[in-house]
Amino acid sequence: MERRERKLAFLRQFIQAHPHPHYEVRALIHYLISQSASLDYLEFADQVAYAPRGLLIRYQDLHGQPGLTYYKESHTYEAVDQAFHDFRLNALQEKTTFYLEFDLADFYYEALRQDVLVENPFQPLYLGDLDQIRDATLALSQSACRQMIMRQIDQALDAKNFDLVETYLGQLNQLSE
Repeated sequence: MERRERKLAFLRQFIQAHPHPHYEVRALIHYLISQSASLDYLEFADQVAYAPRGLLIRYQDLHGQPGLTYYKESHTYEAVDQAFHDFRLNALQEKTTFYLEFDLADFYYEALRQDVLVENPFQPLYLGDLDQIRDATLALSQSACRQMIMRQIDQALDAKNFDLVETYLGQLNQLSE
């Protein structure tokens, strides 16, 4: 199944299972379904607030709000019509990808299951992630150095150059510290 068709099937199934209570949001979703070519410029992701163009469809705590937050660069809009017109114009001009997120737990599970959820490339890395990356990189480089020194030790042993073996063993001990 083509990616656009998977997105369309996911959107139809998700909205059928979770109809939105606000007319404006339903109208936007029905536009996306009826104009399936526009889905080429829409990705389902999380943390859409970090994307240059993000649509967060809310179901909880609406308090008279339309149920949609539109993130455009550094601005936030609550107006569904602003999001609709920007998306429609963008799809006609074939410019920018919009990222769509629903605030329901089922969204992530279903989007992953139907292979339409993408990683938001604009989501920031957290310091904990950077520490894990640094530690993994350090472990890999130390492992590579150990393997290289072990090969040099083997070559020195084959050549019966025991002074060189002692030098390499000292380097291996320093690496282990």
